[in-house]
Amino acid sequence: MKEEAEVQMKNDAKLEERKLETQLMVAEEVRKIVEGGQQAEKAHSVADVDDTDIANDAEEFERWKLRELMRIKREREEREQYGPQTSNFSRGIMLH
Repeated sequence: MKEEAEVQMKNDAKLEERKLETQLMVAEEVRKIVEGGQQAEKAHSVADVDDTDIANDAEEFERWKLRELMRIKREREEREQYGPQTSNFSRGIMLH
């Protein structure tokens, strides 16, 4: 039973990691599309400069979302990599 639970936990972790990677890929593709469209618009209408932040809210949000997803992934990988080593330290156990 424990082995099945461990296998299920590992599968769930892999699935979650794949979901995050997929989200990151989609966010990157969306960012590329948005940037490509904005560059094309800039080339066509340089005189129509919008100096308000309202037009960039969606772009800012997407950049923030991408940064957060990357941060979450990085922290998860660090926890997985250093988890057993840091757990002893966090409990105040010093191994000498």
